[in-house]
Amino acid sequence: MNVKAFWKMLAAKSPAARRWGEPWGTVSIIGVVVLAAILLSVGAGSGASDSRDYGIVERGDFTISFIETGDVEAVSKQHIAAPMMWSSKLQVVELVPEGAVVSEGDTLIRFDVTELQTSRDLAADNLSTLMADLNKLDAQNGLTIQNMENQLTLTQYNYKQSVLQLEMKRFESEAVKEEYRLRVKQAELDLNQVAKQLESQKIINHSQRLKLQLSIKQARYRLKSMDEQIGRLLLTAPADGMVVYENLGDERLKEGYEAQPGRSLMSIPDLSKMQVKCAINETDRQKISLDQPVRISLEAYPDAVFDGHIESVSMLAQTVQNKDNLKGFIVYARIHLEEPDPRLKPGMTAIVTILERKLGDVFHCPAGAVFEKEGAPVVSPFGSSRLIPVEVAGRSDGRIVIAGNLAPGMKLAFVPPSDDVHALGYAEELKRVEALRERILTSFDEFRERGILYDYLGGGTQPSEEGGNTQHPRQEAGESPPPGLMMQVPPPPDTNRRR
Repeated sequence: MNVKAFWKMLAAKSPAARRWGEPWGTVSIIGVVVLAAILLSVGAGSGASDSRDYGIVERGDFTISFIETGDVEAVSKQHIAAPMMWSSKLQVVELVPEGAVVSEGDTLIRFDVTELQTSRDLAADNLSTLMADLNKLDAQNGLTIQNMENQLTLTQYNYKQSVLQLEMKRFESEAVKEEYRLRVKQAELDLNQVAKQLESQKIINHSQRLKLQLSIKQARYRLKSMDEQIGRLLLTAPADGMVVYENLGDERLKEGYEAQPGRSLMSIPDLSKMQVKCAINETDRQKISLDQPVRISLEAYPDAVFDGHIESVSMLAQTVQNKDNLKGFIVYARIHLEEPDPRLKPGMTAIVTILERKLGDVFHCPAGAVFEKEGAPVVSPFGSSRLIPVEVAGRSDGRIVIAGNLAPGMKLAFVPPSDDVHALGYAEELKRVEALRERILTSFDEFRERGILYDYLGGGTQPSEEGGNTQHPRQEAGESPPPGLMMQVPPPPDTNRRR
């Protein structure tokens, strides 16, 4: 008998198939398989803590706690980001290794400065040329002013000479004196003209010099700006610490990496103040509060155990990363440190044991020794089929606090004495599977309403004699069955029909 035939035989003989039809038998078999797998995993997990066939009841103080995993990170850290330079290609050419311990001022990242350096050299040459032009202009203007001042001096001599000649001709005729008066007037006009030309030339020279000085100032500013840009392409450590690369998605920070302006590339955490970030399930939110004590251990160093406390809890639940449809509260647990511990490094996986409360003088036993019958918790003495009703008061780290007719040192079986005794949580898991089954069945309502049916058991479509699809047996009986796995499929189009 092949697997398909065996499966159809199981489905056909199930109670659901006898009541609603073979498709519903398939759904019920699926539910049973899922539940069996879950219970087997629970049983395997509960028995892994002890290789014996029984667990021993102990009496004493007991701490109720639950465990979460999280990531170690620093409370505070300084981010090292790429400069906000959109006009430059930010390609890494030198990079400090991750995990390196650096001192303040040490080089962390050096970006390619080839293009900027070329532009900077051109700007420096331009500044040198402008400075030479200024020196040349000052020399030319100085010579021009000197010549014009000499000409002014000669004009002044001519004017004074004309005045003296006029004074000497005071006893001459009016015609002669008028001639010399005109010579004085002409000399005065020449003197004023040369003086005005000298002042105008000084203004022109000053304007030319100001224009050239402005060009020099702009060239110096450009050169300074390019020096600053080149300096920004060298990132140094703002403080002592250890280098931690940031998560860049699918890429990794390395030489040749082209960064986006302003993107954080690495950080230098403060290793003297460390914490663990973890996500708490919604159902456990009421179990935690601020300042609640915790114990923190590291996966890499199982013997390293640190004390701590709950520092903060997020106000709203959010989707947990990499967990579909699972929401939780983000919790930060502060690690108590008197001085930095070299074993604590950002990104390490930590196990956080949240201490809920302490119970004094109670009975407790391994979790695999507690069962349930008809939804009520029970235990069974090892080697006996007798069941002892108990009450569960809490659990922690694979052990359960129980109350009942017990005694210290009592041996409790890890195997249920009969088939009607199940692992603890069986009834609750059965309800969950039943709810899952109902959701699966309900999901077919829309298909039934649209008349889309298909036989997932391999029978294909089942057309009726009238050309339509066969009805569910409960429909033939006038009843309204729940949605099944038989889904109607529209008949194939008539390929011979003229379009």
